[in-house]
Amino acid sequence: MMTNVGLSVRINVTEITENDANWLQGYFRPEETDHLAVVACDVFNGETWVLLVLYLQQVLNAGFYVNGRRCKAYRRVNCSTYMAVSVDTLQGRTGPGSSEDVLVLEDEHFELVGRAIAADLSRDALVSSQ
Repeated sequence: MMTNVGLSVRINVTEITENDANWLQGYFRPEETDHLAVVACDVFNGETWVLLVLYLQQVLNAGFYVNGRRCKAYRRVNCSTYMAVSVDTLQGRTGPGSSEDVLVLEDEHFELVGRAIAADLSRDALVSSQ
């Protein structure tokens, strides 16, 4: 569902681990991407079943609510790309019970949240120094 700040969706989100960094090498920058979103669609590529995976960056230090429920928020990284990943690669980290409600922010809203967090931290530092 589209909201006034982004897309509210129920999706499987998993953190990128050190092992993932090995097979993801060259496909992402760790300073930007810290999570993978697994689209609920298994695809047979002619040889094996693969999952479609998107790259996400979690928005930290901010609270988000959709329909009165708190949820995590992310920014999609490399919007024009996705990766086909073997089902075995993410074994135990995907599936129907792994989904959660999240908010995927549009870039302008991600930047707005970043500016608001920076202003809040600056205000806190000013109050602490007095």
